[in-house]
This record gives sequence, structure tokens and C-alpha cells, in this order.
Amino acid sequence: LPHLKTLILKGNKLETFSLVSFFANNTSLKHLDLSQNLLQHENGENCFWPETLITMNLSSNKFADSVFRCLPRNIQILDLNNNKIQTVPKDIIHLKSLQELNLAFNFLTDLPGCSHFRKLSILNIEMNLILSPSLDFFQSCQEVKILNAGRNPFRCTCELRDFIQLEEYSEGMMIGWLDSYICEYPLTLKGTLLKDVHLPELSCNTTLLIVTIVVIMLVLGMAVAFCCFYFDLPWYLRMLGQWTLQRIRKTTQEQLKRNVQFHVFIAYSEHDSTWVKHELIPNLEKKEKLICLHEGNFDPGKSIIENIMNCIEKSYKSIFVLSPNFVQSEWCHYE
Repeated sequence: LPHLKTLILKGNKLETFSLVSFFANNTSLKHLDLSQNLLQHENGENCFWPETLITMNLSSNKFADSVFRCLPRNIQILDLNNNKIQTVPKDIIHLKSLQELNLAFNFLTDLPGCSHFRKLSILNIEMNLILSPSLDFFQSCQEVKILNAGRNPFRCTCELRDFIQLEEYSEGMMIGWLDSYICEYPLTLKGTLLKDVHLPELSCNTTLLIVTIVVIMLVLGMAVAFCCFYFDLPWYLRMLGQWTLQRIRKTTQEQLKRNVQFHVFIAYSEHDSTWVKHELIPNLEKKEKLICLHEGNFDPGKSIIENIMNCIEKSYKSIFVLSPNFVQSEWCHYE
């Protein structure tokens, strides 16, 4: 049959793929339909196809991954849907003319790369077991214009972000995008359409996330340092700490009274010292009051805060001369 162009052997019980190739090699076949048989191919079996063969329908057989080692070099359209293919082997011959490949209803766990199919423009891989397509597909399948990858159990995590963006940038490349691409994992997104899934770049880009966190920490650190410098925060923290220590001491009222040495502690601004020394103190001393002043009663070895607290605790009362000078004085704020 040297002039045979089309051969249809659909729906028979053919089993050995290599034997079919021997028969077809003596023809001028262009189109071969071997669908709905029991065909399979074992590694090591040689196949010989005519150079003219460009279309093959091998759907609904028992082919495994090894079928890719028994294909005609010049094949352009190849239908392998509904078989037992789990992956496309890396060590197969280059099908340099292949333009359309149908791998639907198989057991693929990833999109096949196009390193062996440089002219591939139409790819059908719906109803497989693909969770997250690898980067190899995006890098090697630049010529693919139509992709049908619907009805796969997609895992909607950051690994799927490039795949989702592929549809956004390709303007209708994916067949059935609106209703056939659905999340299976995680459970919180199960049943959600891929077009409705939002995966922020910040949460998916580790480098960007680290840089953002570092920048935020630096800004916060600088803000805290500025506040500490501008508002004298360390002083207030020390005062709060010492005040807390004093409060948690188990001191009875009788002990407090025994510690009292002065009738009154006077807090004032140095700008008001003339009035305090010539008016206020003489009037208090007339009533035989013992007065605690920071000039004469502060211990040199202690901090200002400690001295202020000691004077307050050792005095029955405290008098604050609230003049404009006092309000504007930084040291008086601590008192």
C-alpha cells in the first residue's frame, strides 16, 4: 500500500505499537487513527514510521510514558488523551514539527516542558493531577498560544502565582479560564476559581518580604530613638522604674511616719529662687517647719530622680511653685 494516505484502525484490539509502525513504514501515510485499542509500548522495542506521517490519534489506549520513544519525527498533531501517562521523559527524540499535543485525561503531575517540542502552539492537559505548574513550562513553552489545563486539582499557593499571571498577560490563552480552573488545596480556598484568587507579591516574594520587614524595623527604631531623644524617655522610664520599686515594698504606715524628717519639700525653678528664699522659706520657718531643698538636702552620689523621690518620701507635704519659669524648666518636669 505505498500510496495509502489515511488509515483508521479505531476500536480494535491492537496491542503492540511497534508492530503497527513496521506495517505503516511501507506506506505514504499522513493520517493514522489508532484510538480505542489496547496499544502499549515497551522500552527497547524499535519503531519505524514513514517520514510522511503528520497526524496520529492514539487516544484511549494503554500507553505509558515510554510511548514518546516510539513516535514519528515529523509528527505535527498528536492525540494521547485517556492513557496512563505520568510524565514526559527528558530523553526522548526531538519532535521538531509537533504543533498540537493532547494529553488530557492522563496522570500528569506537572505541565510538560517544551524543550523537545519547540514549535508546540496548542496544548491540552485538562483532567490530570497537576497541583502547581513548574517554571520549566513558562521558560521553554514560549510558542504555546492555546492552553487547556482546566479541571486539575490546583494548589492555590504562591507557587501558582506565575500560572495565574500567565492568563492575565496572555489575553485569553487558557481555554475555559472562567469556570474550569478551580482550587482544590488548601481547604480554605477549595472550590474558589483561580481568577478570584489573590496572591500578593509581598507574601510570595521572600526577598521583598525581608526587605520590607527590615525597612519597617529601621523606621520604627529611628522613630523610637527620636522620641527617646526628644521627650527624654529614658528619664521617665527610670523614674517609673524606681517609683514602682518603691510602691512594691511592703512598708507600713508606721514605718513611713518614722522615715519622715521634714515637714515640706519645695520644688521650684532657679529663676524663682530669690522669691522662694526671701519670701516663702522665711514664712515657713516662722512656723518652725523643717524644709527639704534640693540645694542643701540632696545626696551628691544619687541621681536627681532618686533625690527627688527621697525628699518627697521624707516629707509630709510637697510644695510646687508653679510659675511660668517652672513650667518651662526641663529639670522641673522631673520633679
